[in-house]
Amino acid sequence: MHPLNPFRGPHDLASLPGLAPHIRDGVTLDFGDPVAVRALNRALLEAQYGIAGWDFPADHLTPAVPGRLDYLLHVADLIDAPAPLDVLDLGTGASCIYPLLGAADLGWRFLASDIDPGSVAAAQAIAAANPRLAIDVRHQPDPSACFHGVVGRGEVLDLVVCNPPFYADAAEAAAEAARKGGEGAFAGKGNELHCDGGEHGFLHRMARESRDWGHRVFWFSALVAKKEHVGGLERSLRKLGATRVEVLPLAVGQKVARVVAWTHLPEAQQREWRRFRW
Repeated sequence: MHPLNPFRGPHDLASLPGLAPHIRDGVTLDFGDPVAVRALNRALLEAQYGIAGWDFPADHLTPAVPGRLDYLLHVADLIDAPAPLDVLDLGTGASCIYPLLGAADLGWRFLASDIDPGSVAAAQAIAAANPRLAIDVRHQPDPSACFHGVVGRGEVLDLVVCNPPFYADAAEAAAEAARKGGEGAFAGKGNELHCDGGEHGFLHRMARESRDWGHRVFWFSALVAKKEHVGGLERSLRKLGATRVEVLPLAVGQKVARVVAWTHLPEAQQREWRRFRW
């Protein structure tokens, strides 16, 4: 994990707020229990950052806080900005996890979008419970769009972050859940898990649309779960005119992923962006 990630070491479960009912034998947590997993991540947010009201419907995805923060820390290293960033979290989900972590840990300002009205309402409630954090949650009315329809006229973004849906449809998601022995702690709902074309389709739609926004966004990025999707995405981005593409490896425990980040700005415009934005 990233050296600045405060969740690198073992968690002192007994010291975390509200976690006592979920600790077994005084020392362990049942990670197969969705309620216990959500309680753990809620406790981490509260203990480390004082985040309140992290509550959303039980059928939505419960993200693992340490891994989500690792994504942001590695991208922060890549950008190396001397000032807080303006960031879009594309598909924020009901948990609003990337805006919470980015605002609390790094001081970034967030625009968060989602196509699901229920997720938007839950994320807005979480943002309202933490008014010191700069988070603006908006509904994306067009499921086929990433940036069009949600980024306002004249808005400029330093970074886009995204954790794409993994599966191509509900049947594929259900089959994978069954293969793993049930939905488990990290089950999600609808668009959190699947979209047309799965991860591959989403990434390439995002890449194509990013070309239209390359003058108003410095860095685009997306978490890529499947290693075999990385090469094709890199090639597509270069064909679309990306001037720089970076692949950042992530590893949390046994789970390995990577972040693909890209910019469409020529080097001269990158220097100007740094000069006038930061």
